[in-house]
This record gives sequence, structure tokens and C-alpha cells, in this order.
Amino acid sequence: MRVWKLLPSLAVTLLALGCGGVNYMVRATPPQPFQAPPGQALIVFMRPSAYAGGNAFNLADGQGNYLGQIDGRQYVLHAVPQGQHTFIAWGENADMVQINAQAGLVYYALVGVRMGMWSARLSISALTPRRQEWPNLVQWLQISTQMAMDPGVAATYPPRADVTQRQLYAAQQAWAAYSEEDRAARILQVSDGMGPPPI
Repeated sequence: MRVWKLLPSLAVTLLALGCGGVNYMVRATPPQPFQAPPGQALIVFMRPSAYAGGNAFNLADGQGNYLGQIDGRQYVLHAVPQGQHTFIAWGENADMVQINAQAGLVYYALVGVRMGMWSARLSISALTPRRQEWPNLVQWLQISTQMAMDPGVAATYPPRADVTQRQLYAAQQAWAAYSEEDRAARILQVSDGMGPPPI
């Protein structure tokens, strides 16, 4: 079969995997402070690498609520009530992080990227002082742009709930196959919470 005959189906596949479509995000202007709202904790989703820039990954919580997208050298803030939370990220694959959050503290989830078959593959993990990458936190924030959901675009093109639910299931399946070490790398404990970063 000629390659050009495969292009339409390939395009559909890539769109379904989250590699195209509407960009739901805008630059946060002005940037929101790294301060948790009263009675809540603040989660910072970071993707400091510029690798595979232009290939946005999607974010959602454990209930399937869509939180937006994150691209290279970007970060997204999300406030949550105190307690246990699950978040997923997906592109060509799906991954999961768990957070036991305490009100008033800031937690960091690192979105990594590597080469995949059709597009970039991702991982999402706990960024804490126990990791060797922790000293890079301030520099990563300084070279990255804070993004937020564009209310107008999101209202006009709402994300499909069925896609989000499928990716939530895929992330749960990936979690079930992880070793204890792999799961531990994706869990933020209460004690991992910090004050605002010194930037």
C-alpha cells in the first residue's frame, strides 16, 4: 500500500492520542502567585524540557475533570482541597501521580518527555527534595511560562469526557503494572509540601 494512502488514518490516530486539536491554554497574565488559597493546597505541574515542544500533553484529575494542556517549558498551577488526589497526564501514553496534600503548602509534579513511536511519550512523577533534579526547581520555573485555561476556548470547544475517561483508565492500568519503586516515584506525601519557591 502506498504511504500517502495511510496519511488520513495516521492523522486521525495522532489527533486521538492528543497530538493535535485545539489549544486550551493561554499565558497567565499576570502570573498567579505560588500561594495556596485559604484551606487549599497548590499543585504545580511542570514540564521544563523544551524537547518535543509544540506537542502538548493533557492533564486531568482522578474524577476525569480536564485541567488543560502543558507544553515544553511551561507550568500550570492547580488548587485542591486538603486530602488525597490523583492526577493523570497523557499524550501517546498515559501516566499518573498521587498527592496527599496539606492545606497551605505547594507540591510539584514533574512532567517528563521522551521519544515515542508516533509522538513524544511522557511520564509524570513527584518532584521533591529527595530527587537529584530538585536543585533545578528555581531555574526551571524561571525559564518556563505559567499557563492557564482559556475560558473562551474551553467553553467553545469543551474536551470530550469519553476521551478523558479512556485516558484515566489507561493511566490506572499503567499504575497497576508498576513496581513498588515506580509507584513511590509517583507519590507526593504530606511532608513533600513546601512554601512558595524563592523566585
